[in-house]
Amino acid sequence: MPIEQPTIEIESDPDRMAKEARLANIRAGLEEVADAEGHGIDEGVQETVAVMNALGFPTAQSCEGHIRTGRP
Repeated sequence: MPIEQPTIEIESDPDRMAKEARLANIRAGLEEVADAEGHGIDEGVQETVAVMNALGFPTAQSCEGHIRTGRP
């Protein structure tokens, strides 16, 4: 007799939908962020920054790292 797997309806979960909407808004807002030199958040850390901000951990000066450019 096969075991029935429970059905999960992600789309109907209001809490998850609210969290996804919040994360989408944060992602969109990060596209507008730039430092004093006009550089945006480096592509390799954008998702990490978005998730950290969504979880309540604000970030500052987020980048992938630079050897010869930028400010301390």
